[in-house]
Amino acid sequence: MKDKARGKNSAMKRYLRKRSKNIIDERKLRMEAIRKKENDERERKASGKDENKLPPVLARFEKKND
Repeated sequence: MKDKARGKNSAMKRYLRKRSKNIIDERKLRMEAIRKKENDERERKASGKDENKLPPVLARFEKKND
């Protein structure tokens, strides 16, 4: 019989992995902002409330903010 293959997690690797969860850097902040923005858009689509959007027929009469 073969021995089961097991992971090689050492105590130091586990300690470093747990410690790194508390580190906040620019990349993590940027990703959280993007994720929050996507979730807000998804919730707005699910609720069916798009205040700024006109139906496609009326969209051509919309004023452009150029």
